[in-house]
Amino acid sequence: MKKINFLMKLHKENKLLVVEPSNEVKEAYWQRSNESLSSAKASIKTAEEFISEMHDFIAKLTEEETKSYREKAIQLFSEDDEN
Repeated sequence: MKKINFLMKLHKENKLLVVEPSNEVKEAYWQRSNESLSSAKASIKTAEEFISEMHDFIAKLTEEETKSYREKAIQLFSEDDEN
């Protein structure tokens, strides 16, 4: 609400101006938007690859290996609790 009230106040004081759209500003926003989209796509791809690798790793584990890794994980988390 504060932002709206602030804009209303500026409007009443005739401090807001209507300006023509700027191609420079539009292009800058467009470029930053594309950069953000590219970054997000790369992050998603990395996450998907990691999840796929983890899924493959887990699928190949034997029951004995699963128990061993579970015990190691418990030890690691227990060490964090001690610090």
